[in-house]
Amino acid sequence: MKIHRPIKYSTLLPLKAVQKHSYEIIDQGQVDNEIWYVVQAEPKVARWMRTQNKTLWYDYKVGSYQVLDTFDVHEKLYTTMVLTWA
Repeated sequence: MKIHRPIKYSTLLPLKAVQKHSYEIIDQGQVDNEIWYVVQAEPKVARWMRTQNKTLWYDYKVGSYQVLDTFDVHEKLYTTMVLTWA
């Protein structure tokens, strides 16, 4: 019978070292043959988003309620966001 011993030095990075994106795609769809994304963002990205061209993003709403730091984002602005915050 073999005795398993714990590994002293792991080659895996600790969880804190894993890079986390500042945004997350919740959903996507086509509107007038153009791709739009529903994106939930951290506050720093949300502040940046609100400074962009208003025709390329909208506050995301469920019914009459606005969802905090969640946006409908046009594909062009989404691409810019990825390049800026990746």
